This record gives sequence, structure tokens and C-alpha cells, in this order.
Amino acid sequence: MVKSVRVAVFAKGRKATEAEKAGADIVGSEELAAKVEKGDIEFDICIATPDMMALVGKLGKVLGPKGLMPNPKLGSVTMNVADAVKPQIRQVEFRTDKPESCMPESARRASRRMRWQIISRRW
Repeated sequence: MVKSVRVAVFAKGRKATEAEKAGADIVGSEELAAKVEKGDIEFDICIATPDMMALVGKLGKVLGPKGLMPNPKLGSVTMNVADAVKPQIRQVEFRTDKPESCMPESARRASRRMRWQIISRRW
């Protein structure tokens, strides 16, 4: 079973119509921001135009912890919303933890001790 990805776009005017034609599920500006501020998040990916980032920036406390905050480095803040929406529908994002966070506590202690012994030895 494949889960469908819901894409929201913060845009106004022509860019909003471009996003709708590209396949975005939710498109809006102030009204979408008000819904998100209330906690009504019905999307998996968020894209914004640079002129809307002042509005979206205020939603950082809501979107940030869920990993939905648009980021220019990831391509989710762009003027070309049509090209940003299409690949997002099929994109999968992987995140990895630090290696130490996956290790049991006893192994972490042992590896720290080993490092300390190696560093503290005098040759």
C-alpha cells in the first residue's frame, strides 16, 4: 500500500494557480497560515514562495518540530512552485541519527573509555 503525499503551498496570485495546476493539494496564504496556527495540519510537505516566508516564519513553532518548515536548501522555498510540487509528490526523505544514539549505553561508555585510553597513552 502506497501512502499518498499531501503537498501544501504558501503562495499568492499567479504562483497559487501554478501550484494548483501542478497538483498541490492545499494552496493558500493568510487563510492557510491561520489554519496551521490553530494546529490544523492536513499536509505532509510544505512549499513556499520567498515573499511568503515572512508569514510562514511566524509558523516556525508549529511547523518546525514536525519537520515541515520550508527550507531553501531543500528546494521547498522557490519562485518556481510548479517544478517544486511535481517531484515532491514522489520524493522520499531519509534522515539518520548520530551513530552513538543507536548504540546501547554500555557500548557508548566502552567506546568512550577506549578513545580516552588511546588518547592518554604516551608513545
